[in-house]
Amino acid sequence: MKKIFIFIFLLSFNSCIIFPDEDVEVRILNKTGNRIYGAIINDVQYGTIENNSYSEYKEHDVIYRYGYVKVQIDTTEYTIQPIDYVGEKPLKGGKYTYKLELDNTTLVQSLE
Repeated sequence: MKKIFIFIFLLSFNSCIIFPDEDVEVRILNKTGNRIYGAIINDVQYGTIENNSYSEYKEHDVIYRYGYVKVQIDTTEYTIQPIDYVGEKPLKGGKYTYKLELDNTTLVQSLE
């Protein structure tokens, strides 16, 4: 009986490792009024995104409600560089959208 209990425990433990939580996927919604070139979120390349369009979803290991974003619009490069994530918790598995907008000359990021 003890061997069966140990076997069931190890099997359930392994299933947690083999089948981790749902993947975290992020896409970009471009609401800047311009085409975005070379979009990057946390070292993941998104490429070119037309105005009022979504990128493809890309998988991330860890994502927060805000994060590092780098894009080029026309000849200007915009970067959002968080200093830290103190007090923030990573988002749970699922699909998320970072909406990018321009407020005058500042890139603004929000989570949808």
